[in-house]
Amino acid sequence: MAINGTYTATKEHLYSMVQQGKVPHAQLLVGSPTMAGIPLALDFITYLHCTARTVDRSCGSCIPCKQIGKFIHPDLHFLIPSASPKGSKNKEKHLAITLESWRSFLEVLPFGSFLDWSDHLGNDSRRLEISKSQMMHIRKMVGKKPFASHAKTILVWLPEYLHPVASNALLKVVEEPPADTFFIFVTENPHKILPTLRSRMWAIYMPPMTDEQLYKKLQQLHPTANRAKLAEVAQIAQGSLSLATKVLQDGEAEYFAHFSQWLRQLYLQKLATLATLADTFHSYSYQVQKNWVSYVLQLLRISLLSSCKVNSPSHLPATEVTFCKKFSQAIPREKIIKIVEQVTHLGYVLNHNANPKLAFVNTSLTIAQLLQK
Repeated sequence: MAINGTYTATKEHLYSMVQQGKVPHAQLLVGSPTMAGIPLALDFITYLHCTARTVDRSCGSCIPCKQIGKFIHPDLHFLIPSASPKGSKNKEKHLAITLESWRSFLEVLPFGSFLDWSDHLGNDSRRLEISKSQMMHIRKMVGKKPFASHAKTILVWLPEYLHPVASNALLKVVEEPPADTFFIFVTENPHKILPTLRSRMWAIYMPPMTDEQLYKKLQQLHPTANRAKLAEVAQIAQGSLSLATKVLQDGEAEYFAHFSQWLRQLYLQKLATLATLADTFHSYSYQVQKNWVSYVLQLLRISLLSSCKVNSPSHLPATEVTFCKKFSQAIPREKIIKIVEQVTHLGYVLNHNANPKLAFVNTSLTIAQLLQK
């Protein structure tokens, strides 16, 4: 079965199942890499184990809440993709090291993607997967009685990376789970999960956050950060808390300043400044270049909305809203659409290893030609 809803609505639904004593033994949280699947799963697990929960929240102060907050609750277990140990002689030691790395990863980037996890491990091109040895360890754990709680919970992150043998072994456990054992799966690609395993799960599909929801979330996570910067980041990230965190961390570019200067020079046909702007763009890291393209597309989208007399999102800085309105008044809608096509193409060629400086100059010249009166 499937339920569609926002992050808050999904959390409320999960809480209500706990209150009614009707928690499915296997749940699948489905979302793109932009979704906060791990935090939602941990929030639900915390609520399930909390000894002083209310209708709408965990207490946050009982021993289970504190232990899960540090990812060390004895009845919380993890199945996560990892590299097979070299030599494979001491699998238990390898599992312990992987678990410590996972805990440090969650502390730094709880909204991270598979690539973030691979980078965190310093992966040396070895394949990451949920191995048979991990699955055998979990089978031992779920076969025992709970240590400190009334239930055992297993968080399976990215089950699409299950080794075939581990997948079949997990299927047997999920088909006939021990009493008071709950599996919470978090996936980005449900179609890659073994169909017979997927059919045993209660699926919950989560839409990405809107720009405004992400902006409010960033305010909670970074209360001292500049609000204009957070609004800029929310546009770039397109609902991804992971990407928003990276953009805040890179601090390499002032996107709006570069974008507004670039577009003004193209509009005024002052192409002599292109070399300097191209050098600035070229100096950015690859990730920042991609972020810049994403940000520009967001502002062009707002310009299109403005040309259609649709109000801009309320959280945007006034300078950006004003710029987009003026741009939409000065440039016909058809030309804005063509500019969007060119910037989209710039992102495409960057993803295919084009020279950033040459790609930027080529895009700039094409747009300058479009803007000629």
